[in-house]
Amino acid sequence: MTASYRNTFALSLLLVFSLTLPLLGQPEPAAVSGITARQIEGHIRFLASDLLEGRDTASEGERLAASYISNQLSRAGFEPAGDYNDEVVSWFQAFPMFSTTAQLDGCSFELFAVEPGITSEQPSPVPFQVNEDFFVSPRGLESGPSEGSVVFAGHGIVSKDHDIDDYVGIEVENCFVLIFDGNPAGIEVGEGRNRSRALGMRSRQSAAKERGARGLVVIHAPDAEASSFADQMGRSIRSFGRRSLSMGGGGSTRMPTIYLEDSARDQVQSVAQLTTESEHGPVRGLIGTFNINIEKKEVDAFNVVSLMKGSDPELANEVVVYSAHYDHIGVGSDGAIYNGADDNASGSSGLIEIAEAFGESPRPPRSILILHVSGEEKGLLGSRWFVDHIPLPEEMKIIADINLDMISRNDPTKIGITPSPKHDHWSSLNEVAAAACVKEGLEPTYDVDSYYGRTDSYNFAKKGIPSIFLFSGVHEDYHRTSDESDKVDFNKAATVSRVAFRLGWQVAWAKQIPERKPAEPSGEN
Repeated sequence: MTASYRNTFALSLLLVFSLTLPLLGQPEPAAVSGITARQIEGHIRFLASDLLEGRDTASEGERLAASYISNQLSRAGFEPAGDYNDEVVSWFQAFPMFSTTAQLDGCSFELFAVEPGITSEQPSPVPFQVNEDFFVSPRGLESGPSEGSVVFAGHGIVSKDHDIDDYVGIEVENCFVLIFDGNPAGIEVGEGRNRSRALGMRSRQSAAKERGARGLVVIHAPDAEASSFADQMGRSIRSFGRRSLSMGGGGSTRMPTIYLEDSARDQVQSVAQLTTESEHGPVRGLIGTFNINIEKKEVDAFNVVSLMKGSDPELANEVVVYSAHYDHIGVGSDGAIYNGADDNASGSSGLIEIAEAFGESPRPPRSILILHVSGEEKGLLGSRWFVDHIPLPEEMKIIADINLDMISRNDPTKIGITPSPKHDHWSSLNEVAAAACVKEGLEPTYDVDSYYGRTDSYNFAKKGIPSIFLFSGVHEDYHRTSDESDKVDFNKAATVSRVAFRLGWQVAWAKQIPERKPAEPSGEN
């Protein structure tokens, strides 16, 4: 932390103690001291146990976790605030998901010669074995067969910056577009942020799809150094047999991109003879057929929503939200369980302890909503559904969101806070959080803004709600089976949870609601 940054931080603390969110006369309760490492450990060890099978979204493990969480919140004195079911308020808010699972059996690709002499040694058609002769990512594909003529389009690049359009003079609608991997000789690709997007595979896929292609077939140029696509297709190989979840509408439909290995390429003479100098256009007499079997069904995932109504008849309509995602990534294709102790059994457990502390304290004038969301690992889906379908009476307004995600690892003396003073979403919440950190002996750091858009608080922020995210940072066990309870720093998880409790308590008792503030000028700190 530079000198100027320390000065900014010190000034923020002065503002906290003198100007920010003056209270209505209620000191912080003794119950904050009841948020202990021992208490939080029990919750984390259960939520991150093999019994819950990694708490995948819309899974039985998710339901077990949701049931456990709702029971704990009920014991803490909170009330259900989810969906209305037969005039009864539920603990759960269901949100619809669309589940797709690609089956390895039935996935096929063939090149069919309609003229004699096109293939060498083998009669037509030439069948290829998935995950051996060819690779394809099944995500977003439509189930069933597709067929079309094969058209060669060089590298499949369309780029004004590079003065390249490999589709000039050729028609690819309802065809399979055959292209070379890599880039043409002499093309400057660029590095990092300067890397040309037009040369990337996504742009090539888009170019083919925009022109009505059935699919893209990618090969190495026959005169290129021999190599395999297998090394770069590990995720696609593992995708078969695993669910893919999207919210509503059945998910996006994509065009298959088929990566054909060199040995398979060489079985088809008309393909094996292509060079970078070959004329673009139909590959004489060659038809491609692709088939994939994808099982689809509608499923529900569940947020857990609980409320403690405020004590003041008017201020009770102003709601302070605590949020954390309780889902993780489930079971791998090899049967290994991803228990997600830090991500995010830690934050979920912190919310349970925060609820208990509120339950043991004088009821604040504003309402407290404890929100455990699912679907975070699938793209912040549960929190997106919540902010678009808030299950509260119309007169109730959310005034703040305090989000906890991965709060139990790395440096025990520091906690990341975002948004930072430079961010457009910086608010008075951050100043109160800094003061709470001081009380708990934690140093707030402001170097995690890059994660702000990747967490559930961002969905609240997009609605104009002042939001804050407490985050201990990633580590070598992130999204690995090794993210287990034995690696958790329970003391840190408890400390961060106490910080969050103090923050929400201040907001719930303040004379004014939180507001966003102008970001600090950019420049060196």
